[in-house]
Amino acid sequence: MSIQDIESGLTSADWHTRLKWAENMDFTPTLDQVERGLMDERWGVSLAWSLRTDYHPTPRIILMGLQSVHATTRKAWAKRRDYPVEPEYVDVGVSDENWEIRYIWAERMDFSPTHKQVMVGLNDENPNVSLAWARREDYVPTLELVKVGMMSPHKEVAETWARRMDFTPTPELIEKGLTDEDAGVRMYWAERTDFTPTALQIERGLTDAVWSVRSSFVGRLDITLTPEQVERGLNDESFPVRISLARNKNCTFSSQQIEKGLTDEVAEVREAWAKRTDYKATLEQIERGMRDDSWRVRRAWAQRRDFTPTPELIALGLSDPDSEVRRLWVEREDCTVSAEQVRAGMKERNVAIKAAWILRKEYVPTPTQIRNGLKVKNTVLRAAWEKKVTSMHQETLEASMSSEWSMTSVL
Repeated sequence: MSIQDIESGLTSADWHTRLKWAENMDFTPTLDQVERGLMDERWGVSLAWSLRTDYHPTPRIILMGLQSVHATTRKAWAKRRDYPVEPEYVDVGVSDENWEIRYIWAERMDFSPTHKQVMVGLNDENPNVSLAWARREDYVPTLELVKVGMMSPHKEVAETWARRMDFTPTPELIEKGLTDEDAGVRMYWAERTDFTPTALQIERGLTDAVWSVRSSFVGRLDITLTPEQVERGLNDESFPVRISLARNKNCTFSSQQIEKGLTDEVAEVREAWAKRTDYKATLEQIERGMRDDSWRVRRAWAQRRDFTPTPELIALGLSDPDSEVRRLWVEREDCTVSAEQVRAGMKERNVAIKAAWILRKEYVPTPTQIRNGLKVKNTVLRAAWEKKVTSMHQETLEASMSSEWSMTSVL
């Protein structure tokens, strides 16, 4: 094709012809032809020139694309990554009339925005654009920016700033966050650990109308709850609040309060109390926990090692319907099982539990059982048998050495 053919096609009065030539990759266009193409009155032609990558985009061409009358062209140039971003380009992008284009610029991470650009972005009327700017971490969150973010009419933006930990909150900001009309914002501020709330803020948070805010305050470890606040937490109508209280290691509870927690109507609350190890549970509480109708609670008690298991507790644990509870009890080294329990355990169908039974010190296999065990196809069981054999050999060696030492001492 000749230069005349190309020029004739690019300047044709028929836009279909201009589009065809704009999409033709068999020639390298001049910068003048690129500029003319980008300014074409038809958006399809302008877009086709924007999508070509066989020319070097000069600053003039870039601005032409970013300031085009066609939104599709501006969007294409906002997405291009083959040119260095200048502050002037960002200024154009963040103020574009199309929110999708502003969003693309908010998401671009190949430039460091100026304070003014961030301010424009955070104040964007579109929540998606404003949120994208709030989530960026490549700018210094000045007090002015933090205030704009916290005062945002968009809920997600205000919540994002409540979660950001890259600025030091002032007393004014803390009070604003803890009294925000949005419960999510109040909750995230209640969870922040970079300030210590005042007594007034604590009491207000513990009596908040929304349970998530109360739960966040109850779970704070940098405050000391009063006896009245503790009692109120134990009786809170929302069980997540009661769970947070049970998990608070900074609280001290009376035996009556512990009992109340262990008999809570919600299993997750009883589980949280069973996992606390800063009190000595009574035998009645342990047995009740091991008979609980929730596997969560029974597992929590099975994991505790601060009590001496009685034969009744061992029997309960080994016969539990939950396989994890049974495994935890079989693996306990602080209890002794009977020969009958060992025989029953070796019939266990759960591989992990049977492997634990193989390793019990009370189980002494016959040579035939050992040979068969070392041949099993299941890798978990075979590993258990190999470990068992190694352990038995070690015990035999230690017993032999002890016997020889005793004879030497006599001689």
